Parts: sequence; structure tokens; C-alpha cells
Amino acid sequence: MWPTERPYANDNPNYVNGDVHNINVNPSTYTKEVTGYVDEVTRNIKANFYTQYEFDFGLSLKGTYSYNFLNFDFDGFEYTYDGYIYNEDTDVYETRPEWGNQNPWRERRKRNTIDQVAQFQANYSKKWGSHFLSAIGVYERWSQNSNYMIVHTVPPNNYIPIMSFADQDVLVDEIYQEAREGYLAKINYNYKEKYLFEVFGRYDGSFLFDKENRYGFFPGVSAGWQISNEPFMDNVKGKFLSGLKLRASWGQTGSDRFIGDNAFIVDPFSYYSGYNFIATGGGSAILNGSFVPGVDPRGLPVRNLSWIVNTNINVGLDSYFFDNKLFMQADIFERRRTGLPAGRYDVLLPTEVGYALPSENLESDAHRGIEGMYPSDQPHIASGFLNA
Repeated sequence: MWPTERPYANDNPNYVNGDVHNINVNPSTYTKEVTGYVDEVTRNIKANFYTQYEFDFGLSLKGTYSYNFLNFDFDGFEYTYDGYIYNEDTDVYETRPEWGNQNPWRERRKRNTIDQVAQFQANYSKKWGSHFLSAIGVYERWSQNSNYMIVHTVPPNNYIPIMSFADQDVLVDEIYQEAREGYLAKINYNYKEKYLFEVFGRYDGSFLFDKENRYGFFPGVSAGWQISNEPFMDNVKGKFLSGLKLRASWGQTGSDRFIGDNAFIVDPFSYYSGYNFIATGGGSAILNGSFVPGVDPRGLPVRNLSWIVNTNINVGLDSYFFDNKLFMQADIFERRRTGLPAGRYDVLLPTEVGYALPSENLESDAHRGIEGMYPSDQPHIASGFLNA
């Protein structure tokens, strides 16, 4: 509301001022008696279950399960009300329909959402002499089911909150489902903390993809060499050089979302053909004086699309100086993405078809560079970072 506008006509609290640029921002209407009410209630219940058992030979088993239920209720009723302008000549409070609010609504919304997360994990570790071996295996699954309903009516008065079918102008009934599951295995080995080796793999599935392309396997391997622990470094190590380590890694991960906006790389259930029902558009028409809702074709199903594969290659050197007071790190890396979604450009469809070719894993990009840093917690030694 503008500073030159008053909330009440002639400053009389019995009359809402209608001589304003927007009646909806007039603070005199911000009461239940004038404009109605909105009640929002959110209820949430979460349960976590956990169990673990450890064997005496280095094996442990752990299971976790989480259940989350979310309920949201919206109950709103906006009334009609009049706005007034005081006529000083006649000493009358005049009103017109356009000065107040003549667009009432009554609305109920309800959303029930269930999230479930389950994980089973097996860990094993064993040390004999100078050798150390550890392994982990994991199965995990996450799912979400949500039901959402909106009923909207145009009430005939400000007094009866009951919603009737004759007054209904909007009905929305939505079901949303999402699920993922994955398997993880990793093995670590080191000898005298001098030679380090790790191999791992993930097998992940996403609800976004057709069953033939739903799962992807993403392996990786890494190795490290603690050079400073070698005997030939005994004469080099001292107060100046405290430690030196060479490392290298290669690994893959899968993405079913775009980096940045975190959007899905394809709309859910796009691998189904058929039609989209749109109550207020898409082929709707007036037939024999009645509105008949239509449908939109979904286009060609997306069945040749799967995970974006992220491949990371890294070679680095870690060095420690002055009794580990100064640490320096240098890396050479490549981060490559393959299977980015795109439509084929070598096949053309006539514009009369009305839709384009479905996306496939056709494009790729890469980032290569070097990084270096020397963080320090010593006040007399500066820290730095380099990226190219």
C-alpha cells in the first residue's frame, strides 16, 4: 500500500478504503472477519531403526532403515467484501463492486508423502604382519511416494464453508513416485602404510530410465606410494622434508541429474508412450456447447537413454616440510562426462509430426587442469592455492 493511501475510508474503521491502487494490499483487509482465513498444518513422523553385529574374526554386519511420513493440510476461504469511498458532499460512504473483492474462493489441499531408506552393510578388516586388508559391501534403496490433491470451489456466500460439487472449478489429483537402489563394493590394501591400493565399484539403478538401461556399473581404482618411507629416503628426510607421497586414481560415477540446477536429465516415466491428460489445454474443445478436455501425445518414448558417466583421472604429489608444519599438494586431473543427453541431428522428422526425436547419450565434455596448494596453520608461513 502506498504511503499516501489510507486503510479506512474517512478513517472510519467500519469502512474499508476502496480508493487504493490494490485492495488486496490494504492492511485493513488482513482480518478473518473481512477477507477470510488460511490454515496450514504440517505433521511429520520419522522412525529410524538400526542393528549391528560384530564377529570375532573381523567381520561386522549393519542394517539401517528409516521411515518418514509427512502430511500437509491446507484449508482456505477468501470472502467477498466491499470497498468504500467517502463522499464529503453527501456524507455517504459509496461502494462499487470493483472497489472491493468479488472473486471469492474456497480451497482444500492435502499431501501425504512417504520416504523410505534402507541400507545393509558388511565390513571386514584383517591385519597380519605388515599387511592390512579391509573390504566393504553395501546395498541401499531409497523410495518416495507422494499423493497430492486440490479441490477448489467458488462459494456462493461467505458463511457456509462446505464445498459442493456444483461450485467446484478445479480438481487436481497427483501421484508422484521416485526410487533408486545401488550396490557398492570396495577393497583396500596397504603394506606397511607404504604401498596403498584401493579398488571399488558401484552398480546403481534409477527410476528415470527404461528397464533395459536402468542400471549402470561405475568402477574405480586408486594407488598411493609413500616414498618417504622407503630406505633410500632415510638420508633425505629430516627437519626440511618430513614426508613425500605419490598417488594416482581413476574412477567413474553416474549422474541422473544435471550439474547446476539439479534437474532430472529426463522427465520421469518418459519411457512410456501414450498421452498426457491436460484438463485445460492440449486438444480441448467446445462440443455441443460443453467443454471437452483433450489429451496431448507424449511423443516418442525415451528408451535409449541411461546414466551420464563421469570419469575422473588424477595424479598427485603430497609433500610435508619442517616437521609437517608446511604441506604442499600438486595435482594433474581430467574430469570427463560422457553420455550427455541430446537428440540426433542426422535424422530429421517432418514438422507435421509435432514432436522431436527422443534424447540419447550422445554428447560429452571434458575439463583438464592442474591444481596446487600449500595450506599452513603457522602464523609466519602464508597459505596459497593455484588452479588452472
